[in-house]
Amino acid sequence: MNIQEFLHNYSSIYTSEKEKVIVLKGYEYTPLFFSQLLEKIKQDSGQAVKVIAHDTDLVDLFSQLSTSFLGTTAVYWLGEISNYRPTDQKKLQSFLQSYQGPHLIMLYVSEKNTLEPQYGLIVQMEKEYSYDGVKAISALYPEQDFSGIVYFLRLLFQKKRLYGLEELALLLQYQTVLGKNQDLFFEQWFSKISVDDYSLFQVSELFFAKKNLQFVEYWNSIYDQYSEMFWVSFWSDQLFKAYFFISQMQKNKIVAKNETYGLPFSFLKVDWKKHNLAELQACHQKIYHIDNSLKNGASGRIMFTALLSCL
Repeated sequence: MNIQEFLHNYSSIYTSEKEKVIVLKGYEYTPLFFSQLLEKIKQDSGQAVKVIAHDTDLVDLFSQLSTSFLGTTAVYWLGEISNYRPTDQKKLQSFLQSYQGPHLIMLYVSEKNTLEPQYGLIVQMEKEYSYDGVKAISALYPEQDFSGIVYFLRLLFQKKRLYGLEELALLLQYQTVLGKNQDLFFEQWFSKISVDDYSLFQVSELFFAKKNLQFVEYWNSIYDQYSEMFWVSFWSDQLFKAYFFISQMQKNKIVAKNETYGLPFSFLKVDWKKHNLAELQACHQKIYHIDNSLKNGASGRIMFTALLSCL
């Protein structure tokens, strides 16, 4: 089950006698998203939500989970299982594997974890979500302001194609207090909170297309929106992925989509033929040297000269 399906059906899940352990599985722990999810469950179910500390005595915890007082049940949030002591992790996973007690247990595990409870379900959390995927997460939207949410999301995905759940949870919190100022928020504040990847795709596209003048003009127009160290990281990542892509293409190998994420479409189709591996390697090395120079007080503008020399 994915997170969208879970959010559509969670009201029937927490009242079910079949699912006793909900394992949220993903690429990274998302504390803000989880806190909003637990608050939503608390409001809708009327049940107490008990957040368990990672240093809790397991004997006491197992006792709580195995009994109920006068038939009263609760939702127990165990957090990220990897934060427990290694010996406690093993005991906890063994306990959860066959848990059939009166309460609902929820926890987060990483992609590498193999926990699959007999009386529970796995909720898969993707690393990033598109507009269509986010529209399905209706449980995050305040019902009284659904039209405002829809408009906000349209503006949101004009800026970026994909968002992580934690980033969405943060941005949606802003939406609840913006009122009629949503357009102003995107004009003045969005770039301070999130990276506008359409701008980044554009500057990368011009670079790899070797449109020197347009590249310099456009990069100069957005340069101050991000830190110098961000640009070092950005160009290092772009050059590394471009090198790998060209290397694989020259060997007539198929390159997985996740290995090309962030590279402009024009580069993947045509512009990769305008570059060779030696040039890209040399350019990547220049960015490495720039990183050292910046840490010793140099101006970030030296990146312009370095990248132009690569074209």
